Amino acid sequence: MEPTAAPVFRITPALPEEVARRTAALDEIGDTEGVPRVRALNALAASLPLAEAERQLALGTEAYALATRLGDAIGQARAAGLRGRALFVLSENEAALPLLAEAIARFESLGMTDDALSARAALAGAHMSLGFYEEALAGGLANLEAVRASGDRVAEGWTLNGLSTAYADLGDADRALDAAQQAREAFTAGGSDFGRARAETSMGAAYLVRGDADAAEASLRSALTVFHRLEDIVGESRVLDDLGTTARIRGDLEAGLALHREALGRRRALANRHAQSTSLLHIGQALVALGRPAEAIEALDEARALAASVGARPREAQVCGVLVDAYAALGDPTRALAAARAQMEAHEAVLDAQTRSRLQTMQVRFETERLREAKRAETARAEALADANGRLIDALGELRAAQRQLVQTEKLSSLGRVTAGIAHEIRNPLNFVVGFSGLAVDLIAELREILDTHPIADPAAAAAASETLALLASNAARVDEHARRANDIVTGMLEHSRAIGGPRGQVGLSEVLDAAIIDAQEVAPGGLRLVREGDDVEIEAAPGALRRAFTNLISNAFLGLSDRALAPPDGWTPTLTLAVRRTGDASVEVTVEDNGVGIAPDAHALIFEPFYTTRPAGQGTGLGLSLAYDIVTEGHAGRLDYRDTPGDGATFVVTLPVSGS
Repeated sequence: MEPTAAPVFRITPALPEEVARRTAALDEIGDTEGVPRVRALNALAASLPLAEAERQLALGTEAYALATRLGDAIGQARAAGLRGRALFVLSENEAALPLLAEAIARFESLGMTDDALSARAALAGAHMSLGFYEEALAGGLANLEAVRASGDRVAEGWTLNGLSTAYADLGDADRALDAAQQAREAFTAGGSDFGRARAETSMGAAYLVRGDADAAEASLRSALTVFHRLEDIVGESRVLDDLGTTARIRGDLEAGLALHREALGRRRALANRHAQSTSLLHIGQALVALGRPAEAIEALDEARALAASVGARPREAQVCGVLVDAYAALGDPTRALAAARAQMEAHEAVLDAQTRSRLQTMQVRFETERLREAKRAETARAEALADANGRLIDALGELRAAQRQLVQTEKLSSLGRVTAGIAHEIRNPLNFVVGFSGLAVDLIAELREILDTHPIADPAAAAAASETLALLASNAARVDEHARRANDIVTGMLEHSRAIGGPRGQVGLSEVLDAAIIDAQEVAPGGLRLVREGDDVEIEAAPGALRRAFTNLISNAFLGLSDRALAPPDGWTPTLTLAVRRTGDASVEVTVEDNGVGIAPDAHALIFEPFYTTRPAGQGTGLGLSLAYDIVTEGHAGRLDYRDTPGDGATFVVTLPVSGS
């Protein structure tokens, strides 16, 4: 049996006597290559505190190389996990991902459940630092189920604490607070004072998201007392930084700035570049609020450099957002625009990194499975070996196809997760453009009236003024038109990024369709003939989301009918047919059919892609059908298909599961 070893991802502070004992054990073995040295290297690395992550990385790298030469699968798995954990602590998150994925796959294949859980905790932390919130939450929730089944309350507490951090970063204060409170209960039951202090820290962060400064300070002060007693600098620096945010919420900007700077001092001592960039970001925010933009830019530039050095693109994007405000306060629009562009580039880099991460994880898991199959095949008959090889070839082909498809579609599938952040960042400056462009149009009209009432005496000057005024009026009108167009696009992006589900309940499809017709009537053609077919069917759904989906489909039909109405054939009447039909016990089909202009065959494969539109420039954002598709397929486990209507027109078919099926 394999001897018990320390978990690869230590969260509680290391005991100096344990480190000394394991160092002595390694010295006793010496340089003799063998499995005992691999075990000793891994054990020492696992016992080291967070501040010695570089030493842990060196020990894990040596153990991994030796275990690989010896064919020591257990040692190789633990060393991969230790290297990944060390890189995560050093904020080298993207480099940590493939190592942690490899460790998890190896631990699972060896039945080492506890080690797999601890490596998953590190993987979730790396995903969070890189802005891969979906992966972090999925991993955390899967871990929570496993640790609860094991009965380990302390491990349950750490998993819940990680989930609280994820929810807080996503701005979900209620879920963040609930997870942190559950974590505190689990740590209390497990007798971990340190864990309870970390949970109190997470509770404080959740209260900050909610804007409750008093509750936040109470939780943070409680945690700080424990961290002082345990001499935990990491915990102290986090609490001090959050207390600085608490002070700023209360309006005491100078006190907040001082606390952020105190936290930064501790974080510089730990050499954690990601944490340093966080404190510098908060210092920059405080200085901007204090009206000291030049000092803010100095701190923000350092924060941006640190974030870039560790590949923390989400943090880099946040810093660029504050730099926009700082340069605007200095009256430097050119640099403000450059910072805004850098922010957009950082958001795009997160998507690229996420794609690479998923491809690496798929490749590691595939290779691990291949090794496992090969090991089993060694004892199988020749016929079984041939079958196994065939399955591996098929799997490799599927993997390569999946990789190609993932590269092509990942940015589109991730759009809904990032558009809200991007749209919110540009909404405020865009509102200024819309407002002032409209004001400019009005002011030019007033100036024209003034000149008409009080003409310029000099004919040449009057002609030049009139010509210049006409040019200004034309330019202002175009700016106003395109600003409003951009505002419509941002609004569409925000709608597209909203939840595709929502509160669910029993709802009749006739009620949903009636409401959607009312919502879309603004673009309905004159003389419309509306045909309703079939009976009402009740399903379990999110009524608001489903209403948006059908509103978009009906609006699309109305626009097609309006286009044809511009040059209608003889005897043509604009007709919209809505039909509800049961297709068995398990599903219902809703057909939205029109006799409008239809959709060109070369556009069929693109109509559900975000921002694709056949409308003329300035008319429509290309998000309506994409949003409808996401609501039906992802939000309601249904299908949305398109087919040509015989003759002319278009037909969309929505297939939904029936309640209780």
